[in-house]
Amino acid sequence: GLEPPLVSLVVPPGRRAVASSAPPSRFDRAHAGTSDSASSDATGAPETRGWGPRLRLRGLPFRASEEEIRRFFDGFELDSGVGSDGFPGRVEILLGDKDGLPTSEALVYFGDWEEAARAREHKQRGYLRNRWVEMYVDWSP
Repeated sequence: GLEPPLVSLVVPPGRRAVASSAPPSRFDRAHAGTSDSASSDATGAPETRGWGPRLRLRGLPFRASEEEIRRFFDGFELDSGVGSDGFPGRVEILLGDKDGLPTSEALVYFGDWEEAARAREHKQRGYLRNRWVEMYVDWSP
């Protein structure tokens, strides 16, 4: 399988995720936990770091919905979690901290890292409405 490089990407300053009102550091811990990133602390309790397999999308139409983004990835295995709209397939549309408006960016979670990389390979610069979408595999630290 693909081994993620040692890169740490977080929600950029001035941005937040729709599904969380917590600051980015707590947001990233809240969405942590793949079996590859698990370790244990001094007590032996499991400790998770990072987040699940995801793509960071840029250039989305400002009024794009979670459902529309899910349809964009039709045929790919999305994460089994639920989006903020209550439907299966976790998609988080990022909003500006100050104005709460969509930033044209989103996070889309997948079943595994290979699926995220495959989706990027096939959908990179694909069109959603009249905007082409850039995407990056957002490797967990």
